[in-house]
Amino acid sequence: MIRQNWQGGSSSQSPCFADSPKRVSQPDSTAFLKGTIRAMLTIRKEQLKVFSKNEADKFEDRVVVHLRKIFPEQSEALGEEKLAELIQYGVKRARAYEIVAQRDVCKYIDLMMIFGRDFDVDPKLSWAAATLHEEFLEGHPTEKIQRLCGVAMEHSQDAERRTETASHV
Repeated sequence: MIRQNWQGGSSSQSPCFADSPKRVSQPDSTAFLKGTIRAMLTIRKEQLKVFSKNEADKFEDRVVVHLRKIFPEQSEALGEEKLAELIQYGVKRARAYEIVAQRDVCKYIDLMMIFGRDFDVDPKLSWAAATLHEEFLEGHPTEKIQRLCGVAMEHSQDAERRTETASHV
């Protein structure tokens, strides 16, 4: 069998083009590309879940490394399983305050390591809940976590000063 080339002459043998007309019009490349791009960008919910799970696992691994570096004794005491649970819980708690950027969530988890797992609802740490619920920070999660870290630092310094004063008495 002989297939016809674009100008109507013969070219190499190919059973795929056996019944082709002598002149073949060039396909609309833009329509083809649009269809290809659309097909390439279609991600099923199941695939998205896999991607999300993979990203969550990578994030968790990075936070584990971070916590072991910054809080080595506490991380060791918790052990691998409890540390992973703490990170997952921290992600959920941060999300409850619309804190979702990885860097911000990591800061939130740092605060959990310093002030306790449920510092945000601890009545002894009322400044945390007050800061997390400040109206002017709604819709501004990065500013919210920055403010929370600043307030936490102020309270830590105040607590240190009170401890120093009490030890000198």
